[in-house]
Amino acid sequence: MSQSTPRNFEPYSEKSLKAVEDIEFLPDSIAFEHMLYNNRLERTATYEYSHTKSDNKDNDPLVIDPSLMVSQFPEALRGLFPEVSYTIEQLVVSQTEGVNNAVINLSFLANGTAHSVVVTEGLARYETVNDFLDTVVYTFSPEAITGLIASFVYAKQYDPTQTPHAPIELIESVIDTERDQQLDLIERMIMTLGDHSGQAKTETRALFDNPSGAPIIATLTNKEFPDKSAKGNTLVLSELGDINDLPTSVETTLYQNIVDLEEESSILGAGRLTNRYAEQRSMVLSALPFPTSELIDPDTHYARWAKTCSTFLKIIKKPMRPYAHLDEQV
Repeated sequence: MSQSTPRNFEPYSEKSLKAVEDIEFLPDSIAFEHMLYNNRLERTATYEYSHTKSDNKDNDPLVIDPSLMVSQFPEALRGLFPEVSYTIEQLVVSQTEGVNNAVINLSFLANGTAHSVVVTEGLARYETVNDFLDTVVYTFSPEAITGLIASFVYAKQYDPTQTPHAPIELIESVIDTERDQQLDLIERMIMTLGDHSGQAKTETRALFDNPSGAPIIATLTNKEFPDKSAKGNTLVLSELGDINDLPTSVETTLYQNIVDLEEESSILGAGRLTNRYAEQRSMVLSALPFPTSELIDPDTHYARWAKTCSTFLKIIKKPMRPYAHLDEQV
């Protein structure tokens, strides 16, 4: 991508305006998320309770009461949870899915005792402390950890006036394509936890070939909060060029952040907040590298913004075609 807008580029042409519209729609595009997933480097889903280091206790802790301990807690883990009920605090759950592998990380306090789990290559490594405060490590099947996460979802949705055997209600699967069902289930549970408290997000990173330069990395991040939803994407464009006959690395990052506010839970009322800009960084590759950085604002640098959008659209247009129908169905 060049340092300035070429003279033959028409930022206000119908084609350029359509490119800007298409790129600015990407945070809401089902097709774009599916395309990223099928070209992924990795996809990570994370839930984290909103706990600050200055707090000794969570304001709204997750409680597994005696009835849920009996009816929903995984049998394989009962030996580590001998008490009749548990208060779960500082809960963090994440799943990172590559092309051919996945890793699950889980950490929390149960009645004040630290627990941490790593699931990888078909085995769960479970670490906690015993009554003598010694660190102890156990191994379990991944299914036991799936059951543990499910019990946390049960605890958040549990209504003591109803039967504890009622099935949990999970959010709809975002990715409707060929995928390991267990990974899809865990991601749905992670995002469901974020519907009740704390925050949950998915982040998908994908790599694309760029016929005119270096490969392109695109990152889409979707966030969920109990009182509002936020969607944003970060698109990174990089290529190697020459400026004044000097080898120069040019990297352009396009940022789009969108926040949808719900009227009943926001002091601002219902509406949408948007923040868009791009940043272009150049580095002359000489004996003493000389970096420069420039912000591209859509309002004050529209021609540059339109060129950035047009360049990226050219790269993703072809890989997006098989998924275009997904946006048409909405």
